[in-house]
Amino acid sequence: MKVITAERHGSIIAHTLDTGEQMKYAAIRGVISWPLVSDNIPAYYCIVGEEYVPESRYEGQVSQRGKLHLICEYAAPDIYLSLSGFFSRLTDDVSHLLCNDFYGITETYKGEDYQGYVEALQKSTYGNKVSVSLQEAPWVEKADIGILHVMTWQEGLT
Repeated sequence: MKVITAERHGSIIAHTLDTGEQMKYAAIRGVISWPLVSDNIPAYYCIVGEEYVPESRYEGQVSQRGKLHLICEYAAPDIYLSLSGFFSRLTDDVSHLLCNDFYGITETYKGEDYQGYVEALQKSTYGNKVSVSLQEAPWVEKADIGILHVMTWQEGLT
């Protein structure tokens, strides 16, 4: 399904799909994985949305969290692809889907410095007049915890 329009209504983001269906999200976030030349892994990003669940009208009832939906993802086709093409695709999706918050490695991790990628992303988004907030990924030092969360989430989709 393709997102035709996206609108912000207060804290809710509504996407109208090509099927005519409307999805409402309480939050939309993205994650960026920088290219790893040593392992021949190209750059990748995905954008997920937490489905909006109206709050209960009954006092004392615990609020429910919405299901997570994979809205879009993109893997660069080649490890040597220029990052300008990758950033161009990312900024198009950020603008179209109203996703401004991303997580990724922002500094040095396992001896590799990722600050250059962060600066290149900032320059690209600024040049395209797109606002993107990139924060350090949770569990960056313990990737297996993040992987476990993703696997648990994927099992809930089936």
